[in-house]
Amino acid sequence: MSKLPYPISDDWEQAKYQIQDLLRILFEERIGGLKESSTLIRSKDVLTLFSGAADLHLLMSASGNDPEWANPYYLGTFTRNGSADTGDATVTGVPFKPKMVIISGGYTSAAAATIGFSDATKNYCLYNNHYAVASAWALNTAYCLYLYEDTGKGMGGIVKSMNSDGFTMNYTKVGGSTVTASFIYMAFR
Repeated sequence: MSKLPYPISDDWEQAKYQIQDLLRILFEERIGGLKESSTLIRSKDVLTLFSGAADLHLLMSASGNDPEWANPYYLGTFTRNGSADTGDATVTGVPFKPKMVIISGGYTSAAAATIGFSDATKNYCLYNNHYAVASAWALNTAYCLYLYEDTGKGMGGIVKSMNSDGFTMNYTKVGGSTVTASFIYMAFR
């Protein structure tokens, strides 16, 4: 095994570059080299090499045991018909179990819009309260989405649970709503 051609310095700034040189020498001898974008991770007393991937982040896997290169977020869409009864509906297709979601949406045929946040334990949203007060927005601390379609009509929703491939919404129907709402969401690991 090769050794550094110089002793390790007492100066930390110099020593860290010398240690990096030593690690590169070791990996060149053992596995044939490192890429410039490589990252060394120590896990369970084992030194592992990870080569980076463009536009990805080094995150822990769903099992929490191994690091992996992945996107920390996912964008998607879903709809909800206002005439549907109160109850649950799942949003699937997320490539991981989310920790938090941001949901934004509204009706295309009514002056209603919402943006909300949830981690499945807390739900908050801002919603267009136009029918109660013209051009007003209101805060709702019970729902992560709330659409006020007209006096006595609309829908509210909370994130009930985070699932392995998405999340479950629980909706509350308000009055005789019949308008379909469209939503955009961003799920975070």
